[in-house]
Order: sequence, then structure tokens, then C-alpha cells
Amino acid sequence: MVKDRSLAVKYAAWIKEVVMDKTKAGDKVLVVAHQAMFENQTHGLLPYAPKEPNLEVFPDRSTNLIWWGQGIGSNQFKDCTEVFMFSEFFQPRKVTVANTLGAKGMRADESDIHKQNGKLRGEYSAIQEGDLLRWLKQLASRGNVRNINHDGICGKMNLYTSMDYGRLIANLQRLFPSTSSPKRNLEYVKDESKESPNRRSSLIDLLSTSTNKQISFKQIEALTGIPSRNLGRELRTHTVKHTVESYGWSVVPSKALGKAGKGLWLTQ
Repeated sequence: MVKDRSLAVKYAAWIKEVVMDKTKAGDKVLVVAHQAMFENQTHGLLPYAPKEPNLEVFPDRSTNLIWWGQGIGSNQFKDCTEVFMFSEFFQPRKVTVANTLGAKGMRADESDIHKQNGKLRGEYSAIQEGDLLRWLKQLASRGNVRNINHDGICGKMNLYTSMDYGRLIANLQRLFPSTSSPKRNLEYVKDESKESPNRRSSLIDLLSTSTNKQISFKQIEALTGIPSRNLGRELRTHTVKHTVESYGWSVVPSKALGKAGKGLWLTQ
């Protein structure tokens, strides 16, 4: 997205809209985004404000803005109670490969890097995943959670992220123990060049955004296209399982809910 100027312009406008919508006057805010979006960088669409808060683009808010890779170890943003992490910090493939081989003490000509075409797999993917989670944790923790009281309790902070949802939900309690289930705002933009979401993704979206506390398997089948007879298996898959657990869903028979028939329901 940040390589295309026209898309970057829309992306910057969306970032500003989200920050203004989710915050209020007087809030102390930290925004983290791709380096190319900032002043004196590729597109120059966002103000760069690592030291003095920007009050022009985000009026009535005290907003610091930095790009991914900055701020490690800094206490400068520890009063920020609203922290926004736009996208994720994907380092170049060669860095991930080098880190993986370095950790193993292996030379490139002894490895299987020739098989790593396109998306990284295996141990390379695991290293990349850990790196993405590390940067999220470290930069998010520049905010108010950095303030630990004498009881060992961190400061309250709202974290907003557009990272991959599956990665977030599978690691949420490892990253931020005892945090509440994330609230999702899904925005769909019709793009004929892209495939429509698959059935499992539709199920995950439904379970993480539904305002209904009871949904029958038949209703889920109609909404996602997954046959009700296969739902039990789908609910046990990796990402779906984490979503079910995080949002407090349970499978119960119709009879337990006082409903007619022998079907199954998901309830919160």
C-alpha cells in the first residue's frame, strides 16, 4: 500500500480519521506507522512528531507520531493512554533469513533457503512471527502500560492495531496478560481484483463482531457457507479456537436453551 502514492494518500486520510474518531479532546496519543508515510520520507503525508506533540493535524489532542523501529527503551511516551499501531513491522526477508541462520550457526550454502520462495515457511516463518510480535509488544509498551505502581499493576491504556487479526488473537494473552477481548471494527472495501473472504475467515469475523449472544449452527451456515455438520471441526481449528475462547463462546444444544429441535447453538 505505501508503495503506491494514490493508495498512500487514502491510507493517511484513514489514519487521521481513525485517530480523531477513537480519541477525544485532551487525550495523550501515540501513533506508530510506516516510515514512508512521514515528513521528509517517501510520501510525507503524516507529520513526524517524536518529541513535541503535533496539535495541527490532530487538534485538541497531544499526539506524538513515530515510525516502526523507533522508540525502543524510551520513556518519552509513557503518559500516552491511546496508542495506535498501524500495520506491522515486516523487516526485509534477507534480515529474517540471516537471523534464522545466524541463530543456528549455519552457512547459507548449508541451508534450505533456496526453497523459501514467496511466503516464508517453517522456522523462517516462526522467526518472522516472533519478530513481528516483539516489535508490537515493545512499541505498544512505550505508552501508559509502562507506568508500574507499587502493586505491580501497569497503567491503563487503550491499544488500537490494524495488525493481522489471526496473529493478534492467537498471541493476545501472551503479549498482554489479562487484557479484555479485542473489539473489532471491520471495514470492507469492494475490490474486484481480490478474492472474497474464505469461509473460515467469515466465521472468525462473525464470532468476533456479532452483537447476538446466541447463534444457531443453521444461522452460522447461512451466514458463512460452512455446513452446520462441519462447524464443530471448524471451531477447533487454530485461529477459530482462539476466537471462540477469547470472546467467550460455548456450544450448547437447543434443549438447554429451551428451544425446539436437536440443533446446536453458540452462546456467550
